[in-house]
Amino acid sequence: ALEGVGFSSESLSASSSNWGSIESAMGEIYTKTRGKERIVYVHGSETFFRKVVCASMTAGLTSGITWLSQGTWRHDWWRKSDMSTSFHRQWLKEDVGGTQLKDAFAAFKRGWDSFRPSVEETREALQDLYATD
Repeated sequence: ALEGVGFSSESLSASSSNWGSIESAMGEIYTKTRGKERIVYVHGSETFFRKVVCASMTAGLTSGITWLSQGTWRHDWWRKSDMSTSFHRQWLKEDVGGTQLKDAFAAFKRGWDSFRPSVEETREALQDLYATD
């Protein structure tokens, strides 16, 4: 229907966990629609939508876009960080800065080294215990 009045449409997909695929999709839009007005409909989570908007900027799509999406987002969502990412980063910083992870790694290394006299013997023994195929 839209093609009949001079519009074109195309469906692209990208994995929300693959930044490269998101950048590639936005780069493709930029290349195919340079100098034109665009309406981009994003189907996905708030986090995915944020990644798509960021990828559009890195691809040079900084003007001539109307964004549409399904669902609702938090007020000023584009100005707020992704809480799950923020929490994860904070957890990692605390984990790395503390002694618990270092102590656990040291204990694992001691156990690994004392399991068998050589790395090869350790590998073979653990494969015998854990390999299931």
